[in-house]
Amino acid sequence: MNLKHKTNVWVNHRLITKEQQKEILKQEDRRFLPFVLLSFLWSGILCFLIGVVSFLRAHWLEIPSSIKSGSFLIIAIGVGITIFYAMKNHKKFLLEIALFIAFLMIGGGIGLCAQLFNLPLESHQGLLLWSVLSFLLAYISKKEFLFLLWIPLFLGGLLGFLKLELLLLFFEQSPVFTTSLLSGVLLLVIYVSKNFQNKYISSCYKWAVALYIGILFLGDNSIKSVMEGFVLFSFFMLLLLSLSIKERRIYLFNVVSFFLLLRLVYLYTELSHNPHITGVGFLSLGIGILALSFVWYLIENKIK
Repeated sequence: MNLKHKTNVWVNHRLITKEQQKEILKQEDRRFLPFVLLSFLWSGILCFLIGVVSFLRAHWLEIPSSIKSGSFLIIAIGVGITIFYAMKNHKKFLLEIALFIAFLMIGGGIGLCAQLFNLPLESHQGLLLWSVLSFLLAYISKKEFLFLLWIPLFLGGLLGFLKLELLLLFFEQSPVFTTSLLSGVLLLVIYVSKNFQNKYISSCYKWAVALYIGILFLGDNSIKSVMEGFVLFSFFMLLLLSLSIKERRIYLFNVVSFFLLLRLVYLYTELSHNPHITGVGFLSLGIGILALSFVWYLIENKIK
């Protein structure tokens, strides 16, 4: 239910007046429209940059090193001046655009230096260096977007140094224990950070949810038994679903529900070689869920 329909219900139940509804909708429009405009702007910038990168990649070997480094230096100085100007004159829109471009340029600059000077830089080292050099930009930005981009850079670099293959080996050797341990830690992070409005903690919350789901898929895939993997995945996803219901987090509820349904579809493909048993299993599961829903509905009505 969108806000207009929701406030109509409030007006009909005399919780708010018609004038208050209009003010609420106006306030929501003031918040929503700039967000939409900024989203289109980011999308346009990203498409433009992808086009530039694609064009440069096609002709990269034909461009002399002096032109590469000189062009990069000129653009970097221009972006730096733009950031300084935007901060001094309180141009928030311009500042966010310049910070985003600077953020991408740091990664491009690391790759350019590694190529021009033949630096033995591995991918995880480059990611970690990028995250260190760009942290100030993510800190300056008033939007959550840059910090959301910064977190996977840092985690990617850190996991590279900690040897990701060892983590995958733990999943192969002890999938239930590894999945339970990592999921438990991430669930704790989600629970602690769920109510913070701070952009850094809010970004950590969102990435914790994404990593939580990713870990469950990885653990599920590491277990050879189809049903054991499904039970493990479903158990931890239902824990997160319970949290979303308790905290009235609709977006989190929708995300978790989507991946649970996705896992059910995948389970059907895994068991499709025996349609009789699969049919009985899904019928039983469906009846169980419908019965639970009916009981819940009766309890809710009685409470009301």
